Amino acid sequence: MDFLAEVAAWFTDSASWSGRDAISARVGEHLALSGVSLLAGLAIALPLGLFIGHTRRWAGAVVAITNVGRAVPSVGILGLALPITLQLGWGIGVPPTLLALTVLAIPPIVLNAYVGIRDVEPETVEAARGMGMRESQVLRLISRGCTYTQVAEQLGMSAHTVASHIKNAYRKLDVHCAAAAVMRAVELQLLTSDACQ
Repeated sequence: MDFLAEVAAWFTDSASWSGRDAISARVGEHLALSGVSLLAGLAIALPLGLFIGHTRRWAGAVVAITNVGRAVPSVGILGLALPITLQLGWGIGVPPTLLALTVLAIPPIVLNAYVGIRDVEPETVEAARGMGMRESQVLRLISRGCTYTQVAEQLGMSAHTVASHIKNAYRKLDVHCAAAAVMRAVELQLLTSDACQ
């Protein structure tokens, strides 16, 4: 009970609420550290999570590495960050804390972004494709003589995804080859004839 009484006394003491070391100042400092490290973590992890979620490239390796990152204790990361920040001349205090908090923010952001994109219902993806997303871009590049691999590189997707888009375009256009798909798309004014050159 003495401990609880001391905590209550500390909170009710006016010295705890004023000056440089006031509770409000420390809360503000904590929120600033957390916010900056979260923004840095988002800048690093969100693009990576979205990339592996859309393309499925390196997903297994990235998920395994981020799971290891989630298992490392925060004190351990702070201990690893301290020598780095000392070597860089940043000292002790805010820089190692920001570095450690940023490193801690990355794994859950990567995993949740990846899982969020990966778990989109196939019906939703099909509806998006039905609205013309990507098939016309793929078909336009195919009409210019690009291979599936070249299309994949230009649009930032896998060759398998390109093949899936082509298959969907064939089905929608009721054709069975690339030349027929391009001719049908031009007939329907989905592609202009100059796009095929």
